[in-house]
Amino acid sequence: MACDWEVVFQDAVREADPMLAEAKIRKAEVAIFNRIYHFSARPGCAEEQALFDALVTIRLLRSLRQLSGLVLQVLSCAEVGTKLRQAAP
Repeated sequence: MACDWEVVFQDAVREADPMLAEAKIRKAEVAIFNRIYHFSARPGCAEEQALFDALVTIRLLRSLRQLSGLVLQVLSCAEVGTKLRQAAP
């Protein structure tokens, strides 16, 4: 059975809607940090490594979503520029 943090993490990873993604990413990050804070198992166990791997994944996911947002902004600006050039006499 998956731990609570794993369920929240998987939900964030699978979210395709950019409007919902950031909130789910934040929720997963908090769940991971809370589990790390309350971690009581022996250091070096599998869950400890999974927690840190999940944290790296969440950070990469956030970076990718931010980057894709910037790409969309650039494409939008390029499209506006093209339309302005086409409309110019």
